Amino acid sequence: MAQVLGIIDLYWGGSRIDIKPGGSVKLGGMINSPVIYGQQVGRAQKMAHSEVNVKAIVKAGITVTDLFGASREQQLQVSCDTGQTFVWDTAFRQGELDITVGDNSEIDLKFVGGTPMET
Repeated sequence: MAQVLGIIDLYWGGSRIDIKPGGSVKLGGMINSPVIYGQQVGRAQKMAHSEVNVKAIVKAGITVTDLFGASREQQLQVSCDTGQTFVWDTAFRQGELDITVGDNSEIDLKFVGGTPMET
């Protein structure tokens, strides 16, 4: 049987962030958009952003507002258990910091960047 993607590890500014299963990674970069002219269709390229959505674990000792501050731009790395690693040299966190407490203690995080480098 072939191995398929099951686990990703996330590193934000060099720090490993513990995340729950079920995140998503949208790889940005150049995309084609249809351009209609007369009775024909051509294509034009435009840039699409990358987006990484995860639910991080909130543990004792983490300073959430410092680690995930809105003004921080830094390296984001996603490593897959199937061997792929995607790196954004400059990424940022988008949206509010929304922490859920109790049995499902977590913080929803959305990171945005440009075209990743795959290693």
